[in-house]
Amino acid sequence: MSTESVESDTDIGEEIAHELEEQQINMAAVPSIIPFPQKLDLDGNIIVNVYTDDSESEFEINTVESSEINMVQSKIFAKMLLVDQNKQIKFQLDSGATANLIPKSLVHESLIEENDNTLTMYNKSQMSAYGICMLRLKNPKTNKRYNVKFIVVGDEYTPLLGSRAIQQISLIKIQFHNILTCEKGDSMNDFSMQNIVKEYADIFDGEGSFQGHLHLEIDETITPVKSPLRRIPITMKPKLKSELQRLESNGVIKAVDTPTDWVSSLVTAKKFNGKLRICIDPKPLNKALKRSHYPLPIIDDLLPELNKAKIFSKCDVKTDFGM
Repeated sequence: MSTESVESDTDIGEEIAHELEEQQINMAAVPSIIPFPQKLDLDGNIIVNVYTDDSESEFEINTVESSEINMVQSKIFAKMLLVDQNKQIKFQLDSGATANLIPKSLVHESLIEENDNTLTMYNKSQMSAYGICMLRLKNPKTNKRYNVKFIVVGDEYTPLLGSRAIQQISLIKIQFHNILTCEKGDSMNDFSMQNIVKEYADIFDGEGSFQGHLHLEIDETITPVKSPLRRIPITMKPKLKSELQRLESNGVIKAVDTPTDWVSSLVTAKKFNGKLRICIDPKPLNKALKRSHYPLPIIDDLLPELNKAKIFSKCDVKTDFGM
C-alpha cells in the first residue's frame, strides 16, 4: 500500500502556504517501509495513519526548514499543523530518536492516555513521561494528513519527530548502501547513573566515610563556651527528633549525657523538599582550635593531574554534619 496518499485541504490559507513554500524544502521520497492503514475523514479525504509497536515507537512529519539548501545543518526542523487545535508547531527532526515527543502544554489534557512509559536518553539516563496521545498532523507543504502517536513530556523539551516517522514521510532518505552494519558489542559500556548505583550498591549504602581519623587540638588557654540552646518551633520538633535519631544510628553523631566544657548552639533550616537541615554554630569553638597551616593547591597545580582523565565525579554537601 502506498504512503503517498494526498488530500487537498483548504483549511490552510494561501498566505501561509505561500510563506512556507519560500522557506521550506520537501526532501526526496523514499519507499514505504511499513504499509499505512488508510481511512477517510468526514470530508472524504484520505488520512495516512502511522502506528508502531511498543518496542519501537516512532512517527512522522513533513516540510523542512533551511536557510541555505547546500548548507550542512546541525539541526533540522519541520513545521506541521495540529489539525484539532489549528496550531502550527515546529518539530525537530531526529534521525537517532525512536519516539515522537510533544510538550504537555501543546496537548489537550483529555487526549493524554496515561501509561508507565520511561524514555531512555542518549546518555542512558531515564526520563518519565506523562503519557501518550494520538494527534492529527497536516503538512502545509504537501497538504498531506497523518495520524501520529506521540509521547507527552515536560514543557522544557522540544517537539520532536523520530527516525521511522521522518523516513516514512519522505523527509530524510537513508543511504543504506553507504552504511556498514555493526552490532552493539561488549565494548560499549553503559555508564548511566542507574547502572552504576546498581553495580556498586555497597558504596552508595549509608552515609559513607573517609579512611583515617581527624584529630583536632584545642588551645587550653581559651575559656570554654557553653552556648545557650536556641528555641525550636513546636511544629519542627518531631522532624528534628527523627533526623537526630537518623544521624545517631548512621554514626554521624553520638549522644552525650555527661557534663561537657563546650556546648554549641543547634541551628535548623527547612529544605525545599520539606526535610530539615541541621548544623551547629561553630564560631566560639573555631576560636579555640589550633590550626594546621598547609598550602592549598590552585587550579594550575591540579590540571596536570587530570591529564587523560575521562570520568569525573561531582561532590555536593548533602548534610552539614558530614563536614
